[in-house]
Amino acid sequence: MSQHQNTARRPVRIAVFGHVGQDNLGDEAAFQAVLEAVKRHKPDAEILGISVDPADTASRYGISTYPIWSETRRAAPSRAEQGRVRPETESPPPRHATAMASLKSVLRCIPGVGYLAKWMRKVVTLLPALAPEILFLFRTRRVLRRVDLLAVAGSQHLNDYVLGPWNFPYTMWKWAMLAKSAGTKVALVNVGAGPLRTRLGKWFIKQTVAWSDYQSYRDTSSIRCLEQLSLPIRTPAVPDLVFTLRLPPRRPQPTRPRQEKIVGINPIPFNSADYWVGASHGGYERYVQLLASFAEWLLARGLRVLFFPTQLTLDPRVIRDIRARINDHAYQPGAVAEASIKSVEDLCAAIESMDFVVASRFHGLVFSMLLEKPVLGISYADKGLDLMASMGQSRYVLDIMTLDLATMQQRFQEIELRQDQIRSVLRERAVQHRGLAEAQLKELFTLVG
Repeated sequence: MSQHQNTARRPVRIAVFGHVGQDNLGDEAAFQAVLEAVKRHKPDAEILGISVDPADTASRYGISTYPIWSETRRAAPSRAEQGRVRPETESPPPRHATAMASLKSVLRCIPGVGYLAKWMRKVVTLLPALAPEILFLFRTRRVLRRVDLLAVAGSQHLNDYVLGPWNFPYTMWKWAMLAKSAGTKVALVNVGAGPLRTRLGKWFIKQTVAWSDYQSYRDTSSIRCLEQLSLPIRTPAVPDLVFTLRLPPRRPQPTRPRQEKIVGINPIPFNSADYWVGASHGGYERYVQLLASFAEWLLARGLRVLFFPTQLTLDPRVIRDIRARINDHAYQPGAVAEASIKSVEDLCAAIESMDFVVASRFHGLVFSMLLEKPVLGISYADKGLDLMASMGQSRYVLDIMTLDLATMQQRFQEIELRQDQIRSVLRERAVQHRGLAEAQLKELFTLVG
């Protein structure tokens, strides 16, 4: 009897995979939701977290961890380093180097030797990078032989627009391939897909999906993306995993006068040259100025503004840039502030204190609506539009590419007028979404008995 068949003699072993440990609270929340589901449905299971930063994940969740990548994975040298010119003051090459250069010039005259030397040079150059990866593959397969289920937890794992096919696509393909070769079942749980732009990236993702034993997707745009790869997707879109989180009991919010009402603003580094793929010239400055002008409009109407991040490394810089364009001294002390957030729990507490939200991040939208906060969405991708439509809020989501101040003001005023009705709709839809998201998790664990 194989090790995987003999589950009666030991607890089920489940590896939860996520690109966590990078200060993205949306990814952390999806990962946390799957961990909670394991504990509800398989309370005796042994859990292994597969993470970008195993130490951070072990500290956050108190579980055993393992790295997604080889620890020796390094960034490529900079263009400046690659194209560095030797200064004239540098010492001349030694005599033996000159002799080697002469030998090379002779060998180049022999047919085929030049091509062979060039190929061998590439192999020698790649070996230092390939050796650690090969060792990592063998070590990872040994780990997966002791695992019954590899569950990929939410997030936009199936894309190649961030750093090309050798980032997310290769990583997903590698883990799926190793799991299948080790006899471990693979589940893609509520994942997002796209954009997919390269032939190799599409091939990696197509193989990953084909090898999976279970699939669910968080939005219809992801399903459409995968169907373009001629993959038979037989499951409808399922609400985001975050809807299943066990949040702390909600406290009734007191009715506050207008001058004490708080509008949360959650930005994203849209069109930032050092972050956004395909950033346009001046796009970041325009977005930042637009949010600053909108915040000043809110303040002039007597509302308070509380900025909050969901990506804890990148978003605070955007918040600083927006606040630098706001004249804080023209308003009451404390009228403009930034929430101190380090965890999913901090994020929920901050949003709970708000009356309205304006969110650009996908999980800024999810958490706001889960907590029944009327939200004006600023969508940078189809997944945001799909989410808002599923919550009955299509009227209150704007395309980030065509965003303008007048429309933001108009839609926000509509939200103010209809806030009670909106909260009622959000409450009803959140219950429905929780039920659908829970059903996928219940089905997931049938893979391990």
